[in-house]
Amino acid sequence: MNKLKSFFRHKESPLLPPPSLSQEITLLPDSETWQGNLPCVHGPNDGCNNHNPARNPILFDSSLLPSGSKTKPSGNQPPTDPFPSSYAFHEIWSTLSKDPSLGCLTTLPPIHKSLPLSISFYHLYELLRKHRTNTLNPSEDLGILACAATTGSNPSLSWVLTPLITAQKTLHLEFALAFILQTDLGGWTEATTHGHAVVKHGLIGSGYRDFKPCLHTHIKFTSVKGEGKNHVRYSAVNFTTTDSEGAEKKHEWKSEEEKKIEGLFCGKCYTETVVRIRLIGDKTLVSVQVYKDLGEGLHPGDGKWLSLVRPDVAVQRDKSDFMRIPKAFETVLEDDQDN
Repeated sequence: MNKLKSFFRHKESPLLPPPSLSQEITLLPDSETWQGNLPCVHGPNDGCNNHNPARNPILFDSSLLPSGSKTKPSGNQPPTDPFPSSYAFHEIWSTLSKDPSLGCLTTLPPIHKSLPLSISFYHLYELLRKHRTNTLNPSEDLGILACAATTGSNPSLSWVLTPLITAQKTLHLEFALAFILQTDLGGWTEATTHGHAVVKHGLIGSGYRDFKPCLHTHIKFTSVKGEGKNHVRYSAVNFTTTDSEGAEKKHEWKSEEEKKIEGLFCGKCYTETVVRIRLIGDKTLVSVQVYKDLGEGLHPGDGKWLSLVRPDVAVQRDKSDFMRIPKAFETVLEDDQDN
């Protein structure tokens, strides 16, 4: 099995039976609570540009990650703009048992090879427990999951993670990922007067092209084409989507369309994905927005959570539920704009 497949195969070794809802969640006494990792931290001097822009020493406990997880630093690029000498300091403390059979350390699988965010059930549980007991400080506590950075991959991948607690007391996450594709047309410019078309093709590297919004869906960006003709620059991107039923669909976006919007719905877990592509000058901007409903965080055996983290568990979703999760974020944005 190649390295890419090995990376995306999310499993615990060995794969334990899923937690049962009949297993009681007993909270630890205050003297035994333990500090968890921030989702963006994968090394003792790691983090994102929101939580550790200076890459200072920071808490990192590799034992909290599932067996086989990426434990080396993420490789995110430090911010190029000056940042304050002091910045928001976030901690998360857990009252849950670390017993593997309870599944409290279970972690969402990675969406992309260069995006090692580790969001575990204990993050979900502690935030929603505070919300239920009216002890949640939105800016401080939800800030634990408000990550942002740019990866050191080629092309670089800019990403922002946004959490949202809904009126139904469930936790939603938005992963906003974006990268730029560009083809070099040599000396061609929009002022070029000769009648030839200048065309360049480019393949997207096998280590970069794959995005796994969830365990059941897949997006593969395969190639990009640039063309200069009749004083106009054109661009095209080819990609393939695979839905939760295994149906594969090929797509070709062309810049004449101005913007490409493609939705990908998972019928086996609460994940929805929106792909947008558009031409900006001589660059093609590709954005992949992944939305997840993690549930109420009451128990690690909840089917909604298990369907996100285990390949042997699935829910039955109706397509009428499609776009419910993105709309929750849109509603909050509209309310903020009205206030």
